[in-house]
Amino acid sequence: MKKTVTLDQDVFAGAFRAGETITYDARIPTSDDGVGFVLSQFTMLEPRWYAAKYPGIEFAELVDVNTEGGEAMDEVAWRMYDGVTMGKFIGATADDLPRVALTAKLFKAPIGYAGNEFEYSLDEIRKASAVGLPLDSTLASFARRGAEEHTQRVVYFGDAERGMTGLFNNPNVPTSNSTLDWFDPATTPLDIVADVNDAINEVYTTTKGVSFPNRLVLSANRWAFISTTYASAQYPDKSILDLIREKNVYKAKTGRDLEIFSRFQLEQEELAKEIPGYTGGDIMLVYEKTPENLETHIPMPWRPIAPQPRGLKVVVPCEYKASGVQWRYPLSAVYRTMVKRT
Repeated sequence: MKKTVTLDQDVFAGAFRAGETITYDARIPTSDDGVGFVLSQFTMLEPRWYAAKYPGIEFAELVDVNTEGGEAMDEVAWRMYDGVTMGKFIGATADDLPRVALTAKLFKAPIGYAGNEFEYSLDEIRKASAVGLPLDSTLASFARRGAEEHTQRVVYFGDAERGMTGLFNNPNVPTSNSTLDWFDPATTPLDIVADVNDAINEVYTTTKGVSFPNRLVLSANRWAFISTTYASAQYPDKSILDLIREKNVYKAKTGRDLEIFSRFQLEQEELAKEIPGYTGGDIMLVYEKTPENLETHIPMPWRPIAPQPRGLKVVVPCEYKASGVQWRYPLSAVYRTMVKRT
């Protein structure tokens, strides 16, 4: 038996017009379902699947990763020494020569053991085997992504419960406060350049020239602002970002451009989520990036281990190890808290 439906408005211009009728099989339960079935024939299903997109895993751009030491490591230790020494003019038979004194200290930082898992039902495995198809690897990809996000969070902010500190919250790194509102219309591009150089020069002068900051990390909103705002009539072909990159003590000393990065994790809203009690503005990080000054230890990368039957499922546990950032020379950096955005 056939039934008809009369349309009271245009549907898909060029296909059905108001007043026209369409016929469908009466065995379809309802007329709404029947219309839906017919109209669905005009829907193209793309063969490609689209995965949700997430911010990048980029911590290795900012910190050197040390994978040495073996997978059994639970902590990393390093020794630092200092000495007191001097010289002076002496007589030919003098026996009161200045004596060198040496002190040494051992520092330690924990490495955390971490993991996650994914699973397949026995029925999924059975069906995949029956048709000769491999199991979908999407679950494994998301498990790896979860581990990488966790590792990045630990590298950036540490883990207070495990005594880890990160790149953006080490208590031994000096801090300073900017008094310049970058987004105030009265603020000039050259004011911003000077504000950044104040932070760079602070590291240079504090260490008496031992450290030359070669990295600047800005919140994403500030990076976007200075990269798209031209410096001045004096520099009509350069953005504020270009000028900062070229006009600083690191460039003057080495002839190489300052490397500038952006991270949304340094925006005040994100900092408030990650640092308990934080009420300040965005943070700007200036530092000298070398493996001697700072690094993170990841002795065991993420990996799945042998699948394990569990009831009507097969579970695949995964493991990895990660640590915070070991700042051996924290004076090679400075955190500069910016004027809070409103």
